[in-house]
Amino acid sequence: MNSLVDVLYHVYFKKSSVLCWQYKLLIFVFFALCSNSLHAQENKPAYMLRAYEDNDCFNTLGGWTDRAYTAGQQCNFYYNIKPNPKFFLARWFPKAGDSSVNTCSLGLMQIIYTPQDLRTSYYSPNDYPYSGAFVGEYSVYSYNPERKYDLQTELILGAMGPITLSGNCQIWLHSLLHAPIPMGWDNQLRNAPLLNINSSFEKGIYCRKYVEVIGNGQLFAGIMQDELGVGASLLMGEMDSYFDGFMSHYNGLSSKNKKALRKVQLYFTISAGAQYVLYNAILQGGLFAPAPNVKVNVSNQEGTVEYIRKPYQPIKYS
Repeated sequence: MNSLVDVLYHVYFKKSSVLCWQYKLLIFVFFALCSNSLHAQENKPAYMLRAYEDNDCFNTLGGWTDRAYTAGQQCNFYYNIKPNPKFFLARWFPKAGDSSVNTCSLGLMQIIYTPQDLRTSYYSPNDYPYSGAFVGEYSVYSYNPERKYDLQTELILGAMGPITLSGNCQIWLHSLLHAPIPMGWDNQLRNAPLLNINSSFEKGIYCRKYVEVIGNGQLFAGIMQDELGVGASLLMGEMDSYFDGFMSHYNGLSSKNKKALRKVQLYFTISAGAQYVLYNAILQGGLFAPAPNVKVNVSNQEGTVEYIRKPYQPIKYS
């Protein structure tokens, strides 16, 4: 544990002048919860800390790529809750019946989009925008092991635009890794609040010891993203039942046998789905955000353009 403290001190304090505040916050949350997570696992897995890093530099073709959804970081803390939790959101969010296994999640997430061409500082009307968001999320996962279905509800609250310092974070990271520096962050979408409520439903279609087929549906609503989706997943391998609870996906603790802790789970997941997106603020601009002025190249001269939020609408030059 001393080595973790040393790393925290070196990265968080000594290098604080170059770290973006989002990364400082993620580092602080990780180390603050690390000791508690290790202690809980001495008895039985009751909570879990999980971190994600999405970046399109990690690809099978090799080389750097930055286009569309280019990067995302997420850190979540999961913990099981009692049938009658005290926190009002945990009580209000729907549950999967009286015999449900319920898990809550607290998380932080950063999302970054960039166009394909990072070399130009001018606005590219036919490409993805420079855009970034930073949000917090609270979720409840409720699984019914007997009836083989689950309900997942997520509340998202945050902001998008320059206030999130997403451009600063990407420029700092690219400088650190000697990657191409994105030059067009002056054209990013403006500051706007983000609020969403997301829900999903999953139902077991065919559930056996080594094979499970699961159908699902999603509904996202709010001023961040409006979307409908359906899909299906195929799970194959040595595993606990998918509907034994969220924690069972990772630690092997079956709700049917609380004393049985599987040492290893090895299985494969194949998923397919379709989504219909009505609105996405991170790509189209916030509903309440003013139209930004962007830098364009018109007849080899610099000019200003009135940015229209809908990407398929015409651009007005002045």
